[in-house]
Amino acid sequence: KEIAKIAVFTLFLTTSLVIFIAIFQDITGIVLPNSHQLFSDGAIVGFFSHHLPAGGFFSTLAVLSVSFFLFWETSSRLKTTLALFSLILLLGTVLSLSRTYFVSMAVTLPIILLRKKFRIAFIGITVISPLILLLSLSLPHVKGRALSILDLKKNPSNVERLYLWRVAGDMIKDNPVVGVGFKQWGERVSEYAAKYSSEWNFSEASFHHAHDVYLTVAAETGMVGLVFFLGFWLCLLFLTIRTALACRSGSFARALNLGASYVLINLLIGGVFEENFGTLPIMHLVALILALSFFVAGKEPEVSCG
Repeated sequence: KEIAKIAVFTLFLTTSLVIFIAIFQDITGIVLPNSHQLFSDGAIVGFFSHHLPAGGFFSTLAVLSVSFFLFWETSSRLKTTLALFSLILLLGTVLSLSRTYFVSMAVTLPIILLRKKFRIAFIGITVISPLILLLSLSLPHVKGRALSILDLKKNPSNVERLYLWRVAGDMIKDNPVVGVGFKQWGERVSEYAAKYSSEWNFSEASFHHAHDVYLTVAAETGMVGLVFFLGFWLCLLFLTIRTALACRSGSFARALNLGASYVLINLLIGGVFEENFGTLPIMHLVALILALSFFVAGKEPEVSCG
């Protein structure tokens, strides 16, 4: 357990430090001596090459830290530390400008709060929502990114997503059982897209996925592949919840396993808008959290992870 605690708090601390330095860099305009900047193009990217994996990484740890704060019965000092980590990680998620995780966090956080108590959920939502709204209104680039989610006609990213979802739908319609072939999206997307426009300016990512992990899986491997894909992740989600409920209430093990289940929920919601299951930094982090959660639960008396 001590190893798991050290690993988790090391993740919280180092990631919070990266976010803090990136904010400081933005405020002061300091350029780091290395070629990679923690704050780039108006967003916190940390040590990642793009703001999307940064947002996914930050949001994953934010969900975990909130779960510890709510469900782990520990000292006041650690509770205060966890609250600070949660705020920094949530702020990092917002300042990464990753709209996918704006949406996933907006759904996941109320679910976490409702698991605690309705009263706490109500207080949490009424406190956190105005803070996020105030932040969005005070920072023009954050406000612009948040409002762009609703622009389905002029925002290039939104238009591209809607366009690719139609293409994916056509692939599924033509090949409903086994799809067009594993990893064949890039080979077939131009052919299907030509039905709508021969002048569409694809982004590089469009040749890799449909900006929706479920549509991509269904287009490439059909409904058979999608059933297996969803079955695996939903079974894993069920297992984390079952394991959490078997752990002692208020224990580190229960908080970690509940956190792991909410991490999966956040990941599954994000998959509607992005190929986050194919982003290695996010998946490595999720795998580590799951491994630690089952390991710690296995050390609990009368708890079986099987």
